[in-house]
Amino acid sequence: MYGGPWDHDRPEETRFRLRMGSRVVGALRVDAAGREWTTRDGLWWRGVPVKHTHRDRWSRLQDKNRTYVYEGDIIELKGSGERAVVRFDERAGAWEIVLLDTREHRALWPEDAEPLLGWDDLVVLGTIWRNPDFARRAGLS
Repeated sequence: MYGGPWDHDRPEETRFRLRMGSRVVGALRVDAAGREWTTRDGLWWRGVPVKHTHRDRWSRLQDKNRTYVYEGDIIELKGSGERAVVRFDERAGAWEIVLLDTREHRALWPEDAEPLLGWDDLVVLGTIWRNPDFARRAGLS
């Protein structure tokens, strides 16, 4: 059952958006037992591999439309109207957002806490791989 903007009821599940270049071709879900399930349409999950060139990690967040938020997504923050890119900092091993206008980095998941953003606090606008000028504005390219 859906537990809010983050899925603490399924922390053992990992998801990825699968792409061929800039085209989304499906999703991958890895369960606690390590089994891999794929889908092309988001409805039917099977154990059949989906050919892809890129995997975008799921941040464990969903936006106000219940859209899964993945690394590389461009989001708009409710209230301030600020736009940011969601990314996983490999060195720190932590999720963050990078504000497009100021290039400020903010932790998305403070240690041992709920995420800074709830489902009604953000909306996914697009992705940096479809809008490369946003990546440049955030200093990510």
